Amino acid sequence: MAQTSKKDPNKALKDKLFMIKKSVWDGISPKTTKEIFDLGEEYKGFLNNCKTEREAVGLLEKWSSGQGYKNIDKAAKKDKKLFINNRGVSAVIANINNMNFEKGFHIIASHIDSPQLDLKGSTLYEADDMAFMKTHYYGGIKKYQWVEQLNILVGSIPYKFKSENDSIKLSIMDHLYKKYDIREEDFVSAEIHLVPAGKARDVGFDRSLIGAHGQDDRICAFAGAKALFDMERTNKNIMAVFLDKEEIGSLSDAGADSNLMIRIFTKIMGHYGVDDPNLVIKTMENSKVICADVINGIDPEWRNTIDPMNAAKMGCGVTINKYGGARGKSGASETHAEFVQNIRRAFAKDKVKWQVAELGKVDFGGGGTVAMFFAYYGMDVIDCGPALLSMHSTFEVASKADLYSTYQAYKAFYRHC
Repeated sequence: MAQTSKKDPNKALKDKLFMIKKSVWDGISPKTTKEIFDLGEEYKGFLNNCKTEREAVGLLEKWSSGQGYKNIDKAAKKDKKLFINNRGVSAVIANINNMNFEKGFHIIASHIDSPQLDLKGSTLYEADDMAFMKTHYYGGIKKYQWVEQLNILVGSIPYKFKSENDSIKLSIMDHLYKKYDIREEDFVSAEIHLVPAGKARDVGFDRSLIGAHGQDDRICAFAGAKALFDMERTNKNIMAVFLDKEEIGSLSDAGADSNLMIRIFTKIMGHYGVDDPNLVIKTMENSKVICADVINGIDPEWRNTIDPMNAAKMGCGVTINKYGGARGKSGASETHAEFVQNIRRAFAKDKVKWQVAELGKVDFGGGGTVAMFFAYYGMDVIDCGPALLSMHSTFEVASKADLYSTYQAYKAFYRHC
């Protein structure tokens, strides 16, 4: 005789009071499943066409133009959809719906730089009948995941097939000159990044995951831009910011640890004839920000590095992280409780699947985002993004369900916060 399982008499109360992580896939409709997979295909196309910061800015500007946004340097005062290209490496998309700037903006801030190898100014050399290029790593890479440590093999055929001193190096330079008009001295001023050339691909027999380099943090950049483009009419001023240099501390005039945001607000408000530094500061102070960045997902092989109760499970939705930092929250930007509650309400209204997560267990893990640089101006800010496996590797893995949940979360923020 088959045994019948006993019902939990406390299930209703547990469902009411407990916080339980649930898979986004649980009980979803065929319609939602199709939306998840369609979004994944669109995202893979985005990744394949923006492997560097400059490519990302170019693609975002092209994408924005197709949605009716105009470069602010060419826009008229009546134009409300604006695009700002900052030196080709960072960008802003803004939708201006209210001239009462003092109310602030709703901002989703991601970064479009990723760990990579950069060519040194004096880079090409020959050794042991092979030609190599010297590089400097950018961001927190694991060197063993990149070919030949930091010296990249680029050729082995001597010039005109005659082995002489530096003939292989000469052969490489001759090729570069004929194809790209590059001389050796041009490497000094060039900005050349070495990144994995492979295309984004599905992972898993069920194709529920996506593998590619650069998903930290272009998955959030994609979700943030798409959420802004897909927003229905609103009376709020909404903005998506795409930053550079996050992986190396956010310094430079294109990073968050600069006066970049002051310049952005001043430029936008100045476009409409507002020239008031005090109002710029007040506008920033009243703005709300999602710091859109990824977090590490639970990897069963490395469970000793995490606190399972406070770590992100793949496929269980977007994460919110109230604070980063390390050890005793050192270097953290801790979100005010009131703003966390506002985020929870917004997600509840749109039935967004989300989970709470931290960057590793206490005194073991840690990390930071650009949140602290927005908090510096008095903005309410919270870290919110999907989990990744193999973060900072040459092949990071994300869940399509988490991408979908992230896109929904960013729209809910624009709508309800």
